[in-house]
Amino acid sequence: MNDFLPDTNVFSKIFKGDLSVTQFVESLDAVIDATVYIECLQGSKSNDEKRIIEKYLRRFPLLPITPQSSAKAIELIRSYSNSHGLLLPDALIAAMRWKMT
Repeated sequence: MNDFLPDTNVFSKIFKGDLSVTQFVESLDAVIDATVYIECLQGSKSNDEKRIIEKYLRRFPLLPITPQSSAKAIELIRSYSNSHGLLLPDALIAAMRWKMT
């Protein structure tokens, strides 16, 4: 079972060439959720960069957004968007982590 769901900021460090982060993430039994995948692509500067990002991300199993994770993200936004400034991408990522437990 995959036990780790790295956030977008982790992959950002990898794409900036941080070898220690790369080695650490690659040593984990990690998955990538659809929201993080999309955020990584969104941060690219060119189609060539998108291809490099996608080639790297394909090494991780993709955790898709499901009706259950959508419902949990809605619950999280309802509870924490005003009090903690929770935004959609982070709510979806948190919902995926919740799904994994």
